[in-house]
Amino acid sequence: MAKDRLLSAAKTAATLAVVLCGGVASADTLRFGGTGTALGAIRLLAEAYETQHPDMTVEVLPSLGSSGGIKAVIAEAIDLGLSARPLKATEQAAGAQARGLAHTLLVFATARDNPINVITTKAIEGAFSGHILRWATGAPIRLVMRPAEEANTKILKGLSDGMALAVDQALERPGLINATNDQDNADALSG
Repeated sequence: MAKDRLLSAAKTAATLAVVLCGGVASADTLRFGGTGTALGAIRLLAEAYETQHPDMTVEVLPSLGSSGGIKAVIAEAIDLGLSARPLKATEQAAGAQARGLAHTLLVFATARDNPINVITTKAIEGAFSGHILRWATGAPIRLVMRPAEEANTKILKGLSDGMALAVDQALERPGLINATNDQDNADALSG
């Protein structure tokens, strides 16, 4: 069965897009990976696809990150890559083309027993800038930071001018937890 090599990438910071890249292949197994943000949904889609196409196998790899997914598709090492950022000019020059697919969410997570269920942008700004270090209950706020160039960090900075400044301040604060990929982020939140 013929299939296009696919890659999803963000057209805007919060939008996943499908990217077609070069060659047509024929295989019984589709392999894909990339940003961990989308892998949960892709696993569900893969299960549904395999149910509809019992002659096909879909292999979802652990997180490769956005850049890793793009590189792997261009190198034809995988069939579908997932990215939370737009394609770079060099990736487009290598044959990748973006198509809109889905919008992703930015989530602020807290402990289950935290009674706070609504938080304002101003309060988030305060937490990131270091002006607010504890929840109203007295429990410490534990930020998990992503790299400055990461798509979710850019989305966060886009919430407001104050948020952009607060995120920059958080990136400079010593002692914060840093997560370089989605798996590290999940581990830090559950630890």
